[in-house]
Amino acid sequence: MSSWGNVLLTDSGFYYDNELDKPLNPLINRLRDMLGKPFQEAKVLFIPTAAMQNADKAAEITSRLRNELLQMGMQPGNITVHDIDGSLPEDDVMAFDAIYFTGGNTRYLAKRVRETGFDAIVKKFVFSNKVYVGMSAGSMLAMDNFNVDGLPESSPLEFKGLGLIKAFFTVHCEPGTPNRSDFPLPHISMQCNQGLEVTSGGFRLIEGVESTGFPREFADFLFRLQLNNTVAAMEENKVDYKRLITEPLMQLYNALTPAAAAVSETIITRPSKCVSTMYSDMRFSRDKPMKEYMYIRFREAGRESDILGLYFDMGRERYSYGLRIYKQTAAGMGRIRDGILANRQTFARELSAVKDLGMTVNGGLFAKDRFPDIEDDVIKNLLNRKHFYISKDCPVGDSVFCDGLANEISLAFAGLKGLYRLIASSL
Repeated sequence: MSSWGNVLLTDSGFYYDNELDKPLNPLINRLRDMLGKPFQEAKVLFIPTAAMQNADKAAEITSRLRNELLQMGMQPGNITVHDIDGSLPEDDVMAFDAIYFTGGNTRYLAKRVRETGFDAIVKKFVFSNKVYVGMSAGSMLAMDNFNVDGLPESSPLEFKGLGLIKAFFTVHCEPGTPNRSDFPLPHISMQCNQGLEVTSGGFRLIEGVESTGFPREFADFLFRLQLNNTVAAMEENKVDYKRLITEPLMQLYNALTPAAAAVSETIITRPSKCVSTMYSDMRFSRDKPMKEYMYIRFREAGRESDILGLYFDMGRERYSYGLRIYKQTAAGMGRIRDGILANRQTFARELSAVKDLGMTVNGGLFAKDRFPDIEDDVIKNLLNRKHFYISKDCPVGDSVFCDGLANEISLAFAGLKGLYRLIASSL
């Protein structure tokens, strides 16, 4: 058997406390890496069998976890729900990129898996380096023996799992629950925001919540950089730049990527295309070799002009985020105006929602009102722009130094989704 490494066992899925505005980004990002392709392209065999003894529970779990996958950017047509009954041929299963076993009754799930011969198919799937995802009972199925609570056995076979992980674990533990030492293998007390990455070589615990704040020293560093941004000092500056800007900026990128991907199926999320480097473009800044600002830009693929995107920019004193159109043209703006006039109520609703989030429409205005017959000021404000962007501009404060920044921007991206799609359809 060759090595394999794409098993992800979660305690409670990919969003904290079942709320879609609270992504567990380290788990989501690890799943993306395992798939090796954008979420939009991934085909998932979704198995709620563990919950099928209770129809209401099965419907609730299926809906919630399926919505999590959709929130990540997966497509409805790429998610196939299957209750294990022995009818699905091996070749059909192997055509999927991932199998997702939901929570429910582990013993019932294991019994169905064994009786239908699906266990052999799943092992072949895993050993072919395809992705196994578990949640609660679906995770526990991966153990060799999942009787971690000492339940009475009618037979050892009743608690027989797939044997993918050389460890025992207990799900839904309270914070601070100690790992047990009375098992023949390591034991993990897993909490709701955690997961286990399993490979043929072992396993590691993934914390679903990571700090995405910038160190407080970053502003002072940028101030010093303004005074000492020279080629001679670059090697020394690179050390602090990496620690204070590059590394936390990548953490922020990881936190924002699921929110951006949920806005558009075609938005580019590769870090090399999205995240600023520490180096200036020497064509325009020969005397200052390092950037004195930072940015993250998620932009649409396949366009040379009027490139719609979401962004975050930050300097020493202020940061902003929102929606931009890169390389915007007069023709593109004309198409957007046509779209607004054809869908006034929808645009007005989405623009009002954006305003409620504290974001504003900015950009050059015509000298005279070109739409005097339009009474809605929200619509008129956009129609009379030569070009525009939508942003919220803020002073650097405490939220920058903690997870609050990622949460703030993720909520804004989610709030921009409706307007973003209206503009995209107009362009």
